[in-house]
Amino acid sequence: MQLDFRFKKPETRFDHFRLKPRYRSIDPSILEQQLSLSKCANFGIDGASYIESYLILSQFLKTNRTKYILLAADLEGFEPTDSELKFRLSKYLPYSDKNTIKPILKEVYGINYFFMQAVPFLKYAKYNDEIGISSVAKVVTGKLCKEYDDRGCAFRAVPFKDEEIQVQYLPIEKRHLEYLEQIVELAQSKNCTVILFIAPYYTKWKEHHRNSTELVNIYQRLAVKYKIQLLSFDNGLFESDRTYFSDLNHLNNIGAVKYTNYLAEQLHTNID
Repeated sequence: MQLDFRFKKPETRFDHFRLKPRYRSIDPSILEQQLSLSKCANFGIDGASYIESYLILSQFLKTNRTKYILLAADLEGFEPTDSELKFRLSKYLPYSDKNTIKPILKEVYGINYFFMQAVPFLKYAKYNDEIGISSVAKVVTGKLCKEYDDRGCAFRAVPFKDEEIQVQYLPIEKRHLEYLEQIVELAQSKNCTVILFIAPYYTKWKEHHRNSTELVNIYQRLAVKYKIQLLSFDNGLFESDRTYFSDLNHLNNIGAVKYTNYLAEQLHTNID
C-alpha cells in the first residue's frame, strides 16, 4: 500500500516533495498554507534507508515533476542494516520490471532475487513472519486501517515511549552515503531544488550517541559539496519536552504540527 501510493500516483506537478525516512516530522498541508504552495506530498516510508529513498525518487520523477525536494538529514541513516534492508527491499519486488528497481534488487539479493520472484510468497516467508491469516482477513473485510493520508502522512497521537538505550557510537556505512549523494544528483539533474533539514530528536537520544556531531558534519559537507541549504533545528526546550515526541527519535502529531510551522518560517527565505 505504501509503495502503490508512491509509484502509481497519477502524473502531478508538485511544488514540494518530502523525501526520506523521518516521515512523521512534517505536515505538508501546513507548508501549503504557510508558503502558498499548490501541492505538497510526504514520500517518506517507515524505516526506509537511502537506497530505498533513491528508488522512490527515481521512479517518481519518471512521471512527475516537483520544484523542491525536502530531504531529511537522518542521523541514523548510515547504519549497516543488511538483514532489515533485505526485508524492506523485498516490498519492491512487484515493481522489479522497472529499470530503476531491478538493478538494485539484483545487487542486494544476488541469485536469491530470481528465487524470490519465481516462488510465490517466498519473500514474506523469509523476511516477515508476522504476515498471516489474521492480516489477510483484515484486508479482505476492509478492517485494516489506512496508514497514510492522501499526502502520504502517518502522524500518530501516541504517548511518549521512553526507551532504555546504551551510550553508543553509530556506525557509518559507505553504501548509504553513496545513495544519499545519488539522490541529490538525481534531483539536481531534474532541476529540483534540494533542501536538507534536520528534524528534532529528543534530548536523551543525542546524549547517548557519541558521534552525533560527526553525523551532522557529514550533512554539512554534503550541503557544501552540492551547494544546497541545510536547515538545522536547535531548540532545547522543544527537544526536552516529551509532549512532542512518540519516542526518542520520532515526533508525534502534536510535535509535527509545531515543528512544521517552525520549518515553514525557515523555508520562507529558500522558496520563491
